[in-house]
Amino acid sequence: MYASIREYTTKDNAEVARRAQEGFVPIVREVAGFSAYYMVDAGDKFFTVTLAEDQGGAEESASKAREWVQENAADLVEGVAAVNNGEVVAQS
Repeated sequence: MYASIREYTTKDNAEVARRAQEGFVPIVREVAGFSAYYMVDAGDKFFTVTLAEDQGGAEESASKAREWVQENAADLVEGVAAVNNGEVVAQS
């Protein structure tokens, strides 16, 4: 299993979450090997975690997220997301 973890600084987490639930979640669910997507509100920023069966799925989710934010939430996201993709090496 692989993960893509992205960190965003935003102006309005609630609005970004609303837009993501309606617009991005259906897109990421179509990624080959998709397992799960989470968005975590951390105050003035948020984190997203996408889990996929393979590295390609994790990388594709990050690419689709970058495109989606540019087209649908650029007015609320400050700067560029910090993106970390990698293999899940421990889980419960």
